[in-house]
Amino acid sequence: MACTLAENRPLGRLRRALGIAPSCHSPRSGCIMGYERPAARDAFGAPGAVIGYCQALFNRSGSPADHTRRVVRLLEGVNAPWSRSHEMFWGHRQDSEGAAEFIENGVQPLRSAGRVPILITGLDPDRDESTLSDILRCSPAVVPGETVLLRVVLASEASMWSAASFVRSIVRDAQSRAHMPKWWLLLQGELSVVQWMALRRELDDVWNYVNIAVNPFTPPDVVKAVADQVTVAQIPVGLASGIQSDGTIELAPGMRISEARERDRYCLPQYLENLRVLPEVPTLIVLGPSMPDWSDAQNQERIHALLPQLHQGCELLWRDLSPARRQMVWRLPA
Repeated sequence: MACTLAENRPLGRLRRALGIAPSCHSPRSGCIMGYERPAARDAFGAPGAVIGYCQALFNRSGSPADHTRRVVRLLEGVNAPWSRSHEMFWGHRQDSEGAAEFIENGVQPLRSAGRVPILITGLDPDRDESTLSDILRCSPAVVPGETVLLRVVLASEASMWSAASFVRSIVRDAQSRAHMPKWWLLLQGELSVVQWMALRRELDDVWNYVNIAVNPFTPPDVVKAVADQVTVAQIPVGLASGIQSDGTIELAPGMRISEARERDRYCLPQYLENLRVLPEVPTLIVLGPSMPDWSDAQNQERIHALLPQLHQGCELLWRDLSPARRQMVWRLPA
């Protein structure tokens, strides 16, 4: 992992409950924690993913593997840090592609020197139970003991209870195998504090393993109520013209972001400063789906415009690290 950042404490609790020794979650050599580093023939997962980029930042072209390679190249073209840390986008899957084919093909270029912390979907655990079950049966090419987060959307009480059922089922399977699950649900939704607390009561002690994603539009009272379980913080970005010098970011017309209104805006430095209330530094995911008519150059331009603001915000968010260590983390490819 990168200097104890984004280590995903909920999954760490599950690992300890299963009696599994900690291991290094980084493809780089020389773990500063002294943990054993597994042979990185495959991709790494969510723990240790400090920064990641949603592949929907660019319009899909070619096969899932072609798109992954292209996203790496385009990110490297603007000197983006963590260019080999990708959130795969379920919305890019074509009707002719099965779940296993899409996932396995998309992960392939990131094996050995990259990571896939998240597969982001808009799937509802109640309405899309069959599709989620298909994904959970897949075995992504990640290092043994690594876990990929599967983002689902909680849109109703029915989806809350279905998500709880999925989580308990995954835990039971992990217990029976004494092995970390390949997949773990990442929960996100426009729920009130009361609803989140109801889900907590439903899950009881399993709640300690829950992963929750937030973004700049998540109400502060919700973030505070579920802070112990927040492991992912999304950073939405529109066009380069919507990024101001003070860090204010405006969403592009037509861009759909959870809990945000049309052309909503937020202040990135303030958002990252607010994340300091969390007990651990979360994984930061840069996202914001490309519109169909946006070119690769336009999408590179918006990421390039974001990077100085993101770097400045990370300096604040990671300020418990030494300056040299912060620079080392920023420059990692995955």
